[in-house]
Formats: sequence, structure tokens, C-alpha cells
Amino acid sequence: MDKDYASLRLGGEDAAARWLGISPDIYREWPPILHPLMVDRVYAAVLRKEMAKTLGVSPKQFFNDLRNEVLLEAMIERIAIASIAAGLMRNVPGHYARTPSGYGTAPVEPVPSTRRKRIRRHNEEDIPESMQ
Repeated sequence: MDKDYASLRLGGEDAAARWLGISPDIYREWPPILHPLMVDRVYAAVLRKEMAKTLGVSPKQFFNDLRNEVLLEAMIERIAIASIAAGLMRNVPGHYARTPSGYGTAPVEPVPSTRRKRIRRHNEEDIPESMQ
């Protein structure tokens, strides 16, 4: 990722530094092509910025209220779980995949001999008279 693109996404160099939690001087020293760890920080900052915009709060208000960080962590956790599950489903062989019920099949009536019969649990003689 280019530093210019990160600055654009975060609203300029000063705003980018604020969202990243660093001073503007340190942000200006970042290289033009960001290291993968720096890119991760930028993505997290973009997520925080978008969440603050959705909540309708300023960056200062967002960082002052710890509930926002908890909400952000919960959201990231759900996204991570969903992406892991999607990745696991991608590796399922085709012959294990199930088709939706009724897809490509005609309705079939069950054979009468295979139907379950209702089992009576008690004889009428076993039930006390007070319960009849």
C-alpha cells in the first residue's frame, strides 16, 4: 500500500496520524511504500474511522469511550470467525457437498411399511384412576 493512499483513506496526513495513534512527525517519516505491519495498522485505523462515522462521533470521542473498542473487537472477531468458516468450507470436496433438499428430485411418498408406528407407553390398566 502506498502512503499517499493511506493518507487519502484516513483524511490527510494529520488525520491519518491521529487515527493511527502516532504523532504527525512520525507519520511523515513512514516510507512511501508501507511495510505489511504498517498496512495492517492502516486497515485497523480505516475500520475505526468508518465505525466512528457510523456511530456519529469524532475521533476524540471514539477513543475516549472504551465501549467503542470493545464493539470493534467483537466485530473483528465475528468477521474473523466467518472468514475462517468460509475458508474451511472452500476445501470441502465436491462429493461431500449437499444439494438443497428437493433440488432436482421429484417428491417421493414414503413406503407404508417403513412408517413409524406410534408406540403406546401405558396400558389403560397402568394409569391410576385419579389421572383418567
